[in-house]
Amino acid sequence: MNLKLTFYGQTTELVNSNQLDFHFNKTSLKDLSEELEIAYPVLTRIECKLAVNNRFENGGLILKDNDEISILPPFSGG
Repeated sequence: MNLKLTFYGQTTELVNSNQLDFHFNKTSLKDLSEELEIAYPVLTRIECKLAVNNRFENGGLILKDNDEISILPPFSGG
């Protein structure tokens, strides 16, 4: 399946891009998280949150073709 990945904050700097099209052969968000750590080991330096189609989801979510995945660094309000 094809996914659209959007990186925010310091994740943009770590992968040298703010948006990528990503071909993915597995189905769950947890699998994607593991795949991203293999493809971009620098992401393991920080604890990222993943959102699917603008919603935070758990790792068991089954992804669909053309889902939009946001990779978000730690953030705080104030």
